[in-house]
Amino acid sequence: MSYGSRIRPKEKEFRNHLQKAYRRESLTIWDAKWHALSIQARYFFLYVVKFDVEKRLAKPNAAGTGVSINRFPSSILKELIAAGLVEIAAARSRAFSDQAIVCDEAYDFTTRLHALQRHRLLASGKSSEFRKYIDEVFVGNELDGVLQSILRNQQILDGFQIENVIQRYIFSSLWPEWVAAALKEPLVEKILEVILQAAGPVSLVGLAGWIEGSDPAKVREVIDTLIAHLVLVEDLEPKSWEVIVGFLPTVREQLIRNRQPRERPPLQVCERPKEVGPSESVIVNDLRGVLLEIASEPPRVRQDQCLFSKEIERFQTVLEPLADWLLKVLRWTNEARVNQAIAWARALQLVNDVAEGMQVLLQLNSRGHKWLSSDLADQYQGIYNLLNADKDRDAMFTMHLDWSATRFDDFSNLSVTDFRFLGEHVTAVRIINGKRVPHYWDAKLSDHKALRASLDEALNLLKPGVYYRLDSVETHLVAREHNPLNRGLDPDQVAVFWRTRLVPTQDSAREVIGRNLINAFVRQRLIPLGCVQVAIDAEDQVCIARDRRYDAYFGREITREDWSPTTGAEARVIVQPDFSVIVIGLNPAPAADLAQFCERAATGSGQGALVLKITRDSVVKAVGLGLKPVEILRRLQLHASNGVPANVLREVEEWANWVRQITTSTLTVLRCPDQATADRVVSALKRQAERLSNTIVAIDLKKLTTIERSKLRNHGIIIQKGIETNTHQSKAKHRR
Repeated sequence: MSYGSRIRPKEKEFRNHLQKAYRRESLTIWDAKWHALSIQARYFFLYVVKFDVEKRLAKPNAAGTGVSINRFPSSILKELIAAGLVEIAAARSRAFSDQAIVCDEAYDFTTRLHALQRHRLLASGKSSEFRKYIDEVFVGNELDGVLQSILRNQQILDGFQIENVIQRYIFSSLWPEWVAAALKEPLVEKILEVILQAAGPVSLVGLAGWIEGSDPAKVREVIDTLIAHLVLVEDLEPKSWEVIVGFLPTVREQLIRNRQPRERPPLQVCERPKEVGPSESVIVNDLRGVLLEIASEPPRVRQDQCLFSKEIERFQTVLEPLADWLLKVLRWTNEARVNQAIAWARALQLVNDVAEGMQVLLQLNSRGHKWLSSDLADQYQGIYNLLNADKDRDAMFTMHLDWSATRFDDFSNLSVTDFRFLGEHVTAVRIINGKRVPHYWDAKLSDHKALRASLDEALNLLKPGVYYRLDSVETHLVAREHNPLNRGLDPDQVAVFWRTRLVPTQDSAREVIGRNLINAFVRQRLIPLGCVQVAIDAEDQVCIARDRRYDAYFGREITREDWSPTTGAEARVIVQPDFSVIVIGLNPAPAADLAQFCERAATGSGQGALVLKITRDSVVKAVGLGLKPVEILRRLQLHASNGVPANVLREVEEWANWVRQITTSTLTVLRCPDQATADRVVSALKRQAERLSNTIVAIDLKKLTTIERSKLRNHGIIIQKGIETNTHQSKAKHRR
């Protein structure tokens, strides 16, 4: 006889991926019994009868724990016993009452009830609870195989983690459709339609009889299959504790929303922006400021071609300050602006690393001086040509753009995407009838051009000079058949890849990637390059207005006035007696010429104005870098609008002519024991020898050949190489 507990026999059996916590073979019978119970009986079984779930999961053969039958109304206890859910275990003695324990046969069903009660999937819909439910109920590696088979049917072949599958696919309205296509069972669509048409989750027992003309047993089998494939989930109705089944809440909302008639979301116009960003390109302005500073004083470079921290701090002071909201929109920092400008300078091949002694300096080359002295139109065009050039896939990228590419491409495979132009790794490849679905690496130059044209056509809906909310632009442009990712074709005719992942053909999936593309294209390319002007509205939402430079970025011709309102305008240069030089205007040519022999002033610079300072050190550096004194004076007089003060002209001329250049060379020193020996050395070598003192003679190292040694030998002089040097080295080593 057992007293309040029972030991279950050990058993081993094979279970599929849905039978980690409990077996489902007999659940249909138990569901019918549970359905027939009264609500009060269900309550007592769930909350009064003791059932240690954690102990049950850890040790399936452990003994059950009972509860006194005195806690049950007699009618409820009889109902539970009749259903086979509990049984009576005799008390150990007369001092104790009999115990009600869970029947062995009901252990799987009870485990399932408590799991459903604990996770409440149809009530919460939280991904964290759903993940806990999967870990508890499913066998992980076998579930991975089931999910991969569904994804492979949709040509999704990349590796994944279960968290990503849950968020990207299972919580999507596409998942029921994909599973139905993989199962190829006619009842699947009927069951899903009945559940979707219902007001909410439905009774699991009742659902089997709602499918007209179908075998209830077959219907239940299909329902279990859908549960095993995570299309449907089970739960307990909060008030009656009836077992119910339905879609995950997020999936149900998407399915209902997809069936509702949809209109294209409108574009929202911002009439009065709260703050407006610069009308010029931030990248061009930063690059110009950094190059001017490099021309003034070349910075030191580390071995990894980056600037030292002190150099970065110096360059941050020469950049025009940006509003905090604009930095947030661009996702930039001031330090990143310096590194980005240096990267652009390297990509455009405007600078070179030059070794000077033990250090390496970053200096402007001839192309850099030419770019810096050119007008704004040519400066913009140089950057645009780098990004929108039509190049073959193997020549699509250079090593100098790694700063902008590595954070988007996990596999460093940059040549198969149009990231340089788009700012995002999105590819749209046309599917040829009768051939397999292409891979992302099959993209050709024609595919990139087609996606550019489709994106250009979509953005052309924006009127120049009108501010639109960026979020409304995204939703408006990607709505269903208007999505530029489809390239104007049927979705089934285009394979869209985000990074390396194939995007399903459904509208909802491609709209998400379409919004990501437009958002990245605007933030990473159009705003920094001055193709659109950015602003924020009263709600701090990002707004954009198309600029004429947008057409130039897509390769269309625009007038030189469209590049900038000040293009071609003369800049005023005022040279003051205190050696300060004020450059007023956006024409960069005067500043580029003067920066080579001037220093940038720490204060006084602002929008449209640049303050330089002529110092003796800056003039000496310019002459040392090869700038002639005559050229310095010519540039100063050429650009000065009101003439150069006499004291400035006189001092600059004196400083430039004061510089002298000397040369260095390596000589071999011959130390003679007396003056007579030194005289014989000079007599033997004649002009090749240089007298340094009475006993020391120096000769060019390259001239000390066998012939010179023979001449010295003829004068009775023998050279003993390295004796003096070795002696000094021995003494130094001894001192150490």
